[in-house]
Amino acid sequence: MSTTNSNHRLKIYQNLAKDIIFSRIDRLWCADITYIRIATGFVYLAAIIDSFYKHIVRYAIGKTLASKLPL
Repeated sequence: MSTTNSNHRLKIYQNLAKDIIFSRIDRLWCADITYIRIATGFVYLAAIIDSFYKHIVRYAIGKTLASKLPL
């Protein structure tokens, strides 16, 4: 199942980090938000990921996509 739909007329931004070679941690962090199905519905997971180690630096789980979730 795919959740990304790239067939739209919205602006698509280029990947500014695609050619960067990382030599240590804390050089580039990425963020992602996804949903997780639970018995009573869904919750949302916001994560900050270190691009060198591919480890989650921080995360938050919430019932809504309110702006305070990723902050």
